Amino acid sequence: MRSWRGSMPRPAALDLLLAADDVAVESARRSPLGLARAINPTYRAAWFHRDLAERLKQFSLAVERGESPRLIVNIPPRHGKTALLCALAAWHLLRLPTHCVAYACYGQDLANRVSKDVRPILDLPAVRAAFPSSVIAKGRDNIGEWELEARGSFKAVGVGGPLVGRGAHILIIDDPHKNPAEGLSPKTTSKVWDWFGTAAKTRLAPGGGIVVCHQRWSTHDLTGRLLDPKAYEEEGEVHAAKWERVIYAAIAAQDEPHRKAGEPLDPDRYPLSALQEWRGGMTPSLWAAVGLQAPRQLASGVRRESIQWVDPSEVPRGLRWVRAWDTATSEGTKADFTAGILAAFDNTTQRLYLASPQARKLEAPAVQGFIEAVALQDGSRVEIFVEGVASQVSVGQHLKARPLLSGFRVHIVSKIPDKVTASVGWRTRAADGLLFCVRGGAWDEFLRQWEEFGAGEHDDCVDAVSRADAALAEDPTAWLAPLRRAR
Repeated sequence: MRSWRGSMPRPAALDLLLAADDVAVESARRSPLGLARAINPTYRAAWFHRDLAERLKQFSLAVERGESPRLIVNIPPRHGKTALLCALAAWHLLRLPTHCVAYACYGQDLANRVSKDVRPILDLPAVRAAFPSSVIAKGRDNIGEWELEARGSFKAVGVGGPLVGRGAHILIIDDPHKNPAEGLSPKTTSKVWDWFGTAAKTRLAPGGGIVVCHQRWSTHDLTGRLLDPKAYEEEGEVHAAKWERVIYAAIAAQDEPHRKAGEPLDPDRYPLSALQEWRGGMTPSLWAAVGLQAPRQLASGVRRESIQWVDPSEVPRGLRWVRAWDTATSEGTKADFTAGILAAFDNTTQRLYLASPQARKLEAPAVQGFIEAVALQDGSRVEIFVEGVASQVSVGQHLKARPLLSGFRVHIVSKIPDKVTASVGWRTRAADGLLFCVRGGAWDEFLRQWEEFGAGEHDDCVDAVSRADAALAEDPTAWLAPLRRAR
């Protein structure tokens, strides 16, 4: 791994500030927040930063006493949690230079960036003067892992990666889920949970502590699993009741000690207008999770009564329409369907519109003709998305080569790797009353498969909608845009 030495700019201005300010040095000795303020005089701490910093201080002291503390912090994105977690890591190592800290994020690159934030703090001359035992060891100083002369260490790791070597006295897990797709995926959250139980928690030193800090995504994200008593049925040493949990909602749902119901968490940085704009770009379920830290349980199937029905004249004009197909090539009794659906998404209302359902059991030669006929019926303004694996590649190539479809936009897309995860987005919209089906057409097979998803024999009509939903997706980080603008 590449060494730090010579690669990082020396923060000389901070050296001078700390050296000239004994009050700042003493404040840095007392708490993680004091350390954060000492190295950054422009650091602005809102009430929840002070509250969280005090909890992190008490957590560090509990580790020092060997009490095995457990802390869960649920907070919206872009509210400054990582800065305080970095301060915790540095402050703990400065006080206890024989201890080891492990810091895990959803990816190794992000974890390395955190290491780059923590590492220079310990190298400031004024900090070394205040904490003379906490000196970086020469020759054991890499980007993702470095040691102190007193044999303490800091290790940065991506969730899912190995935590080899000595045990950690503090394990910090900061944002274990990268984005909504991962946080909502049962498959991905299960991998995070498996990593926590096998690679992470097992490396904890006796009396060591764990901090888990992230925005909520789903009832089965890491917080949800940690708080589920059933998750510990096979373990005796750790249980859900042992975790202390603190929740910082973007907007208070009720009166709290520091704010009234309806008030924002950080009004100076993110006023209520910015949070309301942010909320407007999300489904109610996503807002409940990442905004209020209270995710809702999502059923496997889509109940018919949750679907909204509209006439063609009620659909907004000017939407981008796509036709997505899930193809099959057999007519047997148990054969799958070739299923296609028209879909459009209204960014203003967050509504997903579905129309013109098509579902038939066909042999391979007939599939191509069927899709071509439907394409001509839809018109050239509708983009076509067809799966591109095995025999389905020829379907897409056939459509692209047909003179009758000259000018049509045909996209050959990859196979859906995880049906449950791929369908989370539109199933959530259905649960929130944002799935609108246009009257007209044969909906029975689609409705049956949607309702029986997870337990039924067929799911082709589910996959067709999932593929359409993916085709309509834009920037996956667009939901954060209002917070970026307000910052």
